[in-house]
This record gives sequence, C-alpha cells and structure tokens, in this order.
Amino acid sequence: MIKNYMKTFILVVSSLVFLWALSANAASIVLKAEHDEPAGSITDRLLKDMAKKVSQNTNGRVEMQVYPGCQLSGGKIKTMIQNTSLGSTHVAWVSAATFTAWDIDVGVCNLPFLVSNYDEYEKLRHTKPMRDLFKKWEKIGIKGVDYWSRALRQIVNTKRPILKPEDIKGLRIRVMETPLMVSIFKAMGAHPIGMPFGEIFSALQLGTIDGAERPTEFLITEKWWDLAKYVTMWDYTGDLLIVQANLKTFNSLEKKDQDEITKLIKEYGDLKYKEEKKMQEEAIEILKKRGMTVSFLEKEQQERFRKITRPVWDEYEPKFTKGLISEVVTALKK
Repeated sequence: MIKNYMKTFILVVSSLVFLWALSANAASIVLKAEHDEPAGSITDRLLKDMAKKVSQNTNGRVEMQVYPGCQLSGGKIKTMIQNTSLGSTHVAWVSAATFTAWDIDVGVCNLPFLVSNYDEYEKLRHTKPMRDLFKKWEKIGIKGVDYWSRALRQIVNTKRPILKPEDIKGLRIRVMETPLMVSIFKAMGAHPIGMPFGEIFSALQLGTIDGAERPTEFLITEKWWDLAKYVTMWDYTGDLLIVQANLKTFNSLEKKDQDEITKLIKEYGDLKYKEEKKMQEEAIEILKKRGMTVSFLEKEQQERFRKITRPVWDEYEPKFTKGLISEVVTALKK
C-alpha cells in the first residue's frame, strides 16, 4: 500500500515538474534588440535596464537581449535595418538619416535648423506627421513602434572656431553618408566627406579631414579633446532614433505583451530625453575642462547659417511627400 502510494506520489511530482518545465520553455520568447550606439552610451544603458523590465513585466514570457554597435549586423546600420525587415533582428533602434534609403520622408527630421533647441527636437518625435510614417513601413515587414530623440549635432574641427559661415568655408568635414547631409555642408561652403564612422579618427590623424559633425554625447564618449581643439555648439540638426520591430515577430506576441513592450519603449524614450538633456549641460563643462575651445552661436549668428542652408529645404521639398515639411513645421508650433 505504502509502496503504491509512493509510486503514485513520485509519478504526480514528476509529471508536475515536466509540465512546469515544458510550460516555462514554451513561454520563453527571446527578442534580439540591436542599436548602433556604443556599449555604455545612454541608449545602451537604458535598453539594458528596459530589458530587465520586459522580463519582469511579462512574467518571463518575453526576454530581450541587447546588442550595441550593430553587433548582429557587422557594425553596419543598413544591414541592421535589412535584418529587422527579414526578422533575424527583432527590434532595432535605427538612425533616421540612414533609414532615408528606405523612406526619404523620415529625412524631414534631418533638415538644417528645423528646430532651435533640444526641447523642440523632443517635441518633433511626438508629432502626427512623423508618426503617420509608420504605416508605410509595414510593406517591407517593419513595424514603427516609436521615435527616441537624441542629442542634437555639433561641429568639431582642428582649425578654428566656427561662428559664421565664412569660418566653415573650405573645411573638410566628415558627415554621415547620406545625400541630405552632404547637401547641407555644401550649402555652407564646406567640403563634406561622407565616410564610415570607423574611419574618422585615422582620417583626422592623416589630415584627410579637418573635423566632423557629431551628437553632443559622442563628443564625450569619443574623447574629442584628444583629436581636435574647437567645438561649436550650434544644434544645427538632429537624428531621431526610430524604434522598429520585425512586423511578423511583433504580431506573434500575445496582445498583452505587445502592449507592455510598447509602453516600456515609450517610458524609456521619455527617460532618454531627460538624461540627454542633463548630459548636454554637463558635456559643455567637461569639454572646457579638457581644454577645448567651446563656442556658441547667438540668435543672429544662427540665423545666418539658417539662411544659407534654406536652399536645402527647397531641394528636398519635392522629394518628400507633398506638404510634409509644412505639416511638420505647423505641428512644431502647436
């Protein structure tokens, strides 16, 4: 009797353990999340913290693994976008400027002097015209989830302070490899050179370029004081991070998990804005202490640069969907 009872007990316990293990394994979905920024950046830190919340808030049904620096895509942003479309990368934080190769309209956020400061750029990511672009991307297998703002872009160089258009004339400036960025610096009278990020530092040492335009945060993480003397904080443009998911993968998640992940992405996007803003204030003091000459543009000086780059708006208006620029400008004024 006791022997039969023990056999039954062991059988029941074994069955429960098996069912628990089966349930745990079946419920565990791993999302590969990739971004183009270096490990330790604000974006990277926030994503790794968010990954913990994804696991906690879905009770372990969904896990998220974070890969900085396009690690799954050979360090190439375009490959990361392709992988997200195909599904080998499940969620990606993508440069809007690079994504213009798929949708030129998103490049409206890269127009020169579209905004005057970081607060205005944060507002841009919430505007209806920008969010209306998401629907178009589904035809290539990508779901637009959100935008994250990141620090506006400054100019750093080895030659002189840049306070007026005449100061930048003739300087060889590395820019992102997009036609819009090249057009902006040509309009200023500079010699823009599109090159991969990994070639910047050797190009500076060889004298191939005189400087580059970089987001504020990266001036610190990349230790530009070892490379150049002059930085102008001119906030001439920005580059939104597009939060994209593989459409098929996202739709395969339970609705409650889709909602939870979307909510967390929004919350951490808001947190990124706050951290970036604080960082920008601290960055100025760090650059000065490291011996860099930090310059700022007065309103009148910024207006001169705005005026000479206005033809870039005229060049791109017919390339964008009709009325898009005016819709974005109107939305920013609300």
